[in-house]
Amino acid sequence: MLAGGRLRRILRRFFPMTVTRTVTVEVSGALSVSVVASPEKGYVGDTFRFDVDWSPFSGAECIIDIDYGDGTSESTSAYSPPVTFTHAYSSPGTYTVKVTVYDMAYMAEGSDQTSVEVRAKLSASLDASPKSGNVPLDVTFTCEARGGYLPYSWTLDFGDGSTPASGTRTSEGSWTVTHTYGKAGSFTAKLTVSDALGGSSTAVLGIGAEVPACPAWMRRLYKIAEKRNLKILKETLLRMASRRGCSLE
Repeated sequence: MLAGGRLRRILRRFFPMTVTRTVTVEVSGALSVSVVASPEKGYVGDTFRFDVDWSPFSGAECIIDIDYGDGTSESTSAYSPPVTFTHAYSSPGTYTVKVTVYDMAYMAEGSDQTSVEVRAKLSASLDASPKSGNVPLDVTFTCEARGGYLPYSWTLDFGDGSTPASGTRTSEGSWTVTHTYGKAGSFTAKLTVSDALGGSSTAVLGIGAEVPACPAWMRRLYKIAEKRNLKILKETLLRMASRRGCSLE
């Protein structure tokens, strides 16, 4: 009879056996996270979009935290990327937005950050001196633009059919434009300002240009000519008024 140890050696030689064992390995470490802002520049009150992606992902629940940089934050969960957040800023500034993703299965996390620039919306204003008077009326317009993104482009339409004034500005603030109204009437001047991001603002102002009154003696004669139907005198006074650029009314 063979001893037990010798028997096992013979059996292993002629009847080899393979033993398989399953080992579960938990992997922890860093996730690769990215956050993309759209747009990167905007105005107060506009909606900014933040798209978050990460890898690898296990298919298990992930926790995504976002800090908007203005004292507010948000958190959500998802089983796979991407995840989108939206946010509107109430004050101008440059904000750093940070995102952190936690994978509960991998016991891994990762983070990324980006920045957005927020400015007050473009605002234009228009004033003039004088706003009314007799023809020819020399008017100095004071234009002003603030907020938005430099440089500005601007156009001032005087409202009387003449060629508008236009130009560019590389700083916030005011500038002046002069114009002479050569005919009587009520005109609406319109200032339009556009910024480098495509924002625009308009401002309008009414201007009254009047024909000055003719001398009192001419106006008295004209009334008599009208009352008595003195056509020749009336026509003569009208020609005189036209040459003088005055009104008989």
